Amino acid sequence: MKGKFSNTFIFSKGKYPSPNKIFDQLTDDQRQFLHTKQLDAQRTTTEWLDFFKNLQTYDIISSIRHSNLGALVLWITIPLAVANFVWFVMHAEIPGSGVTFLIAFVGLILVWFIVHQISAHMHRKLFPDYFRTVIVPLVAALHEETAEDAPLHLKIDLRQQMDQTAHMISHNASYRVFDWQVLQLSGELLSAIRMNLSIRIHNQLRLRKYKSKRRVFVNLGLEYSKKKHQQLQLGSANQQLYKIKHKEKPKKHVLRIRRQLKFKNKFFNFYQYTDIPFPELVALIRNGYEATLKAQH
Repeated sequence: MKGKFSNTFIFSKGKYPSPNKIFDQLTDDQRQFLHTKQLDAQRTTTEWLDFFKNLQTYDIISSIRHSNLGALVLWITIPLAVANFVWFVMHAEIPGSGVTFLIAFVGLILVWFIVHQISAHMHRKLFPDYFRTVIVPLVAALHEETAEDAPLHLKIDLRQQMDQTAHMISHNASYRVFDWQVLQLSGELLSAIRMNLSIRIHNQLRLRKYKSKRRVFVNLGLEYSKKKHQQLQLGSANQQLYKIKHKEKPKKHVLRIRRQLKFKNKFFNFYQYTDIPFPELVALIRNGYEATLKAQH
């Protein structure tokens, strides 16, 4: 299975398909997800990877176009602004030169404003980086740990962090507080291990200093039947990083691991979302999963 998807989302350097061509290939469900940035459905991991393939390609191409737009405008407007200033200096004594300079200057400002609006519109259509840096790699990893026909339920909210209509829970003149579930995942791994994962972000934005204090809560639950697993061994799980709870039920073991990540007074870049480092997420899952593997011996 691994070989089939190892290069699914890579295409040759410099060779990008037309975004319109990729968009035309999207299904109604894919277009709906692209539009709303929200998803609540159940598929196998194979079906999920197929579902994400064209969406990720479209998102990559759109990101490149978005970046290239800004660079193109700078390459055009800066030389024009310099040329306009040089022309004005050389022809300052000519009647009406000041008016010509002012009109050209206002025209450049208007161009910058229009491009900013276009850029903002293009950015709103992009997925946050979580889509490519967390969700797709996570599903690809789980593809190796689930049966081919095992369903995986995903509930995703990829609306922008500062979406006041979606995530803001309180505010005043000094701050705004945003809180939302980015991802909820549930499915059955190999050896009848039930996995539940949730990722929640709490973001307090201080308006006067424009600094962000964010906390990311990652909760992992693993359940496995006592018929196949006699006991639980937590092994070397880091108790300082993780809050671990082990509960015995009549027919199953329940292991819950919680990890909290903090980002304080860190510059918040609207174009790069690094609140959910994928290695941290993998390490947490590995700690829980290895405990269940040890229990099999």
